[in-house]
Amino acid sequence: MTISAHAVPEWFTQRRYGMFVHMNIATVPAFAPVHEYADWYRAFWEPGMSDVILHPPVPLPEVLAFHQETYPEVRDFDDFIPGLTLDRWDADGVARLAVDAGMRYMVPVTKHHDGFCWWDTDLTSRSSVRQGPRRDVIGELADAARAHDLVFGLYHSLLDWGHPDHPDRERYVDAYLRPQIADLVARYQPQLLWGDGHWGHDGGWWRADRIVEDYYAAMDAAGLEGCVNDRFNASHADYAVYEYDVPEAMPDGAWELCRGLSYSFCFNRAERDDDHLSAPELVAMLTEVVAKGGNLLLNVGPKADGSIPEIQSRVLREAGAWVNANEAAIHGSRPFTVWGDGLTRYTVGADETVFAIDLTNATERIFPALTGVAAVDGAVEWVERDDGLHVRAEPGAAESLARVYRIRPRGESVGAVVRRSLEIADGTVAAAITGASAGDVVVVPAGTHRVTGLRVPEGVTVQGEPGATLDGGGQSVLELTAGCRLVGVTLTGGAAGYMMIPPTCVTTSGDGIEVRDCTLQSLQLGGGRGHAIVGNEIDGGNLWAFGCNEITIRSNRQHGLRWGVGLDLIGGTGHVIEDNDVSDDLCGIRLTGATDSRVSGNRLRTRWWGVHLRASTGCESSDNQVSRTMRAQCVEGGAENTIASNTARRCDSSVLVEQGARDTVLRDNRADDCRVDTLMWEST
Repeated sequence: MTISAHAVPEWFTQRRYGMFVHMNIATVPAFAPVHEYADWYRAFWEPGMSDVILHPPVPLPEVLAFHQETYPEVRDFDDFIPGLTLDRWDADGVARLAVDAGMRYMVPVTKHHDGFCWWDTDLTSRSSVRQGPRRDVIGELADAARAHDLVFGLYHSLLDWGHPDHPDRERYVDAYLRPQIADLVARYQPQLLWGDGHWGHDGGWWRADRIVEDYYAAMDAAGLEGCVNDRFNASHADYAVYEYDVPEAMPDGAWELCRGLSYSFCFNRAERDDDHLSAPELVAMLTEVVAKGGNLLLNVGPKADGSIPEIQSRVLREAGAWVNANEAAIHGSRPFTVWGDGLTRYTVGADETVFAIDLTNATERIFPALTGVAAVDGAVEWVERDDGLHVRAEPGAAESLARVYRIRPRGESVGAVVRRSLEIADGTVAAAITGASAGDVVVVPAGTHRVTGLRVPEGVTVQGEPGATLDGGGQSVLELTAGCRLVGVTLTGGAAGYMMIPPTCVTTSGDGIEVRDCTLQSLQLGGGRGHAIVGNEIDGGNLWAFGCNEITIRSNRQHGLRWGVGLDLIGGTGHVIEDNDVSDDLCGIRLTGATDSRVSGNRLRTRWWGVHLRASTGCESSDNQVSRTMRAQCVEGGAENTIASNTARRCDSSVLVEQGARDTVLRDNRADDCRVDTLMWEST
């Protein structure tokens, strides 16, 4: 079937900030290694769960060890259900917290991947009405949300680890999943239907188009504006979802960022207060999301007694005081011509005024993007000069978290000064590169040059003057061949990537390739030996090498792949990876199936792994510094690897050796404020 035409509801773009509410059976054990999702406890503890992706190999040794120590009597996951007492649950209090936080919509979990249902469904006894707290939690939240003028939505997982017929299309999808969603829609009339757990099968399997079309029809019949996210795998979605990290570039179309206040959605007892966003960090994130045209769906994770952890409510209210005081800059706003930068955000209000949000709280600021200004509310003095709008605020009138200036236009609207580098489109740079011979140096002048899928001849050096940029226009930029050198050039506009897939920017073939002092999104090394990757800024992508030998990767700064590996080497021998700064990835540095290679002196702050040696032999990780990462050092399988003199700061574990790793040497590693020092699991 084909989904009928549907537009993004106006309410979704007017209400930019909402509350996610996550509870499931895993709320009782309430544990995951820090930086992991406590809501996935069943998959992390019980073997054989289906459709487990984007997580380390399961079961997790950390969870198995915790369970053996804390719950040795629990053999069946559903034995945790009586612990869901909700003795301190207050649906109206949750709605009031959302209002105090400055939120305008709410999306609670009706059923997470474990299959436990939070309403009075007739299709299973695994529900909060028939077991545990014995109350209709979704019904209570629906009433409370609407009493406080919060648009009400519902999350529902297509995946179900608890249903015996999952994922059979007839016995599960048609006889259980679709009727449950239809029941939820009929009972609670959610104006947002938030799908998840979709990755195991395509939309046809889930009957996704039928689910979405039936939902739209029900909303139309009720006279409500409904919308769906993109996690049904349906042929239509009203908006895209990003998880945990704000996209680097402003996405096209409507979008939403979902995340917890800490690293988990459900409550995690292993997390401490400083694992949570602070109020200034929350305001910075919210304003970046809104300035880039998105919504923020921020999660609270109640405890098994139903209470909201104090750190969560405190941060939400502290930030909420600012949000409610400056609601016109958030709700009902849209993006300006430029979104801002690390210190400033810009949004456009309903009356066409521009809000300049200063995260520094400085008394004097320059906003270089703005021109055509008639008045500045919030400034004692202001003047427009060639380098931008200069403002001075009252020294004693600083906002608690960020100053907000309301910029009124001189004409119809405030303009943006967009300073573009010279763009050379006559093809002279491309012609010079393709016409060069071995030993030639092609100097790229300052400015932006469109170069798409260009193969650089063997032995040619491409060297940039300051400000030289090669733009692929959405396609691969360069292919480097044997003996090529790329020096001092910025490369951008590569073929688009998504989540684990980096943008394609530079590819290689042949031996002895050097990339030095460049700024680029990604680099793929396909075979060859003796490559040198030195002193580069790898921004928003990664370095991926396969089938190579003797690569040197030194003194680079890599960040931003978010859901993948920063420096990812598959196979080969004799690699040296040293003195790199790596951040904002699931894994910082990974060697898979490599031999006799060294990882040393790197600085990493990533999510799940710092340095990961997987099925590798004779490799060494030494003198690395890893902070705020789940596993600072992880040896998974392989043999005769060495982990020595590394420092782990505020990680969950300093060293994990697992999955049958043999003869691993551990020496002089330091665990500073980590939950676990060293964990050996099923390894010798």
